[in-house]
Amino acid sequence: MTTRGTTLLGRLAALCTLLFAFTACGGGGGDSGFLPPDDPDVTIDLAIATTALPDAIDGISYTALIEGVGGEKPYIWSVTNGGGTGFGINNEGILSGIAPRSGDYGLSLRLTDNANTQTTASFVLTVTGDTPQPLTITTQSLPNGTVDDRYASVLTASGGDKPYAWTLVSNGGQPALVLSSAGVLSGTPTLAGTFGLVIQLSDGISTDQSAITLTIAPVGGGSEVLDITTTRLPDPTRTLYAALVDATGGEQPYFWSGNDISVPGTGFQMNATSGLLTGNTNELLPGQYGYTVTVSGTAGATDTQSYVITVPGGDSPPVRILTENPLPEASETLFYTTILRAVGGSGSYDWSVVDTAGFPGTPPSFATATDIESGVLTWPTADVVQGNYLITIQVDDLGDQSSEIVTYDLQASGPPIRITTDNPLPSGIEGTGYSFQFSTSGGGSSNIWSSSVTRNGSNYLDGPDFTNTGITNGTLTWPEASVQQGNYVVTIKVVSQDPITGFASENTKLFDLGILPEP
Repeated sequence: MTTRGTTLLGRLAALCTLLFAFTACGGGGGDSGFLPPDDPDVTIDLAIATTALPDAIDGISYTALIEGVGGEKPYIWSVTNGGGTGFGINNEGILSGIAPRSGDYGLSLRLTDNANTQTTASFVLTVTGDTPQPLTITTQSLPNGTVDDRYASVLTASGGDKPYAWTLVSNGGQPALVLSSAGVLSGTPTLAGTFGLVIQLSDGISTDQSAITLTIAPVGGGSEVLDITTTRLPDPTRTLYAALVDATGGEQPYFWSGNDISVPGTGFQMNATSGLLTGNTNELLPGQYGYTVTVSGTAGATDTQSYVITVPGGDSPPVRILTENPLPEASETLFYTTILRAVGGSGSYDWSVVDTAGFPGTPPSFATATDIESGVLTWPTADVVQGNYLITIQVDDLGDQSSEIVTYDLQASGPPIRITTDNPLPSGIEGTGYSFQFSTSGGGSSNIWSSSVTRNGSNYLDGPDFTNTGITNGTLTWPEASVQQGNYVVTIKVVSQDPITGFASENTKLFDLGILPEP
């Protein structure tokens, strides 16, 4: 049996043999969140794990999830000092209420476990003024969970007009999760791994979508979840480049792959079995390059890490914009953002929009000081209007005073397609043919519909489907001979394309379907 330490030493020896003059090995640790120990004799003191509260907006409904650890469940939560907020908390740890006037408020919360052990914690809640902002999902990460343990997390957003309606567009392969319209993601995970969730938020006027990863550990926690532990790659110092990327957990052997995410790219190659990244920097201009590494375990789990590799230079050439024309397409009802890339110069840049043409309202811009430094171009949802536009971008190097200007084409399409049918679907009756047509908004004139069905958590191949004209008009059918009593989860996907502009969009939504017994 080969141990992990032996495998790593062998890989390091291979690396040093390859490059006798230069060896660069990335390392680092990963933090998978709080996971209780396996030993049932080890107890954990009762504690409130949440350390800070998200900001609130004056006069707007507020919700935050406060997490506790240790002790003996179930828990009882209480507000010992609301600080004038009027907030309350339920026994699930959900703190809620209508935010008071702008200012800072002190709150004290008490957590009591089943053994009557108590602990308290104090927080400062910042309430800001109600300034109109574009609808934006502000949650960027989710707390980790464990298989067979109850999971709950409150998603947050800003801007738009409340009330919000949250939708779980894709569960990423973790079927046990549901997202309430109030933004509470909950369920009892049944699979371990890292899952990519697609979250959609709507205020009835505009929508926003966000992709967020959720890590679920196996029963008992531990390091079995596949995780890339190399947190950064070394910067090149010689012509030949090599760096070792490492991972823990999952099912070995691993399969590694790597891709450039900047244009032009590094051209570096990733060894599929060892995780060794190699290349030649002789042809690369000084500057920053993006590279993404993905590792896959034999059981199907994956993890991805993105890196920035900085190529140094002596006499650096003038700054040059790397982003090619046209810019990525925008879409009505969606917040637009794209990142402009540059190389050369000193690496300290200042981005600006110097000219626009065709925009009926406010054009895209580098809206904040951080956006100006990093090249993040944004266009608020309310300003995105369908059409074809020109936008001229300038980058200035703050070190050597060089600059470059590029004019880009930017196309904005109509709103993307969205399934507007509410969950659940109308019930059916066993032995009676079933038919239902879905409704949509946005998208083009050409639609293709597809479905998949699960029953009791397993794939069900004899469920309802789109056939014949239903594939294009969204009518789901189920022959009477196949309709059986039970509860089903139907995943509906529609892909839409505008034959004139070529703009394509898609939407996926989960529905509950109950089939009743024959009367």
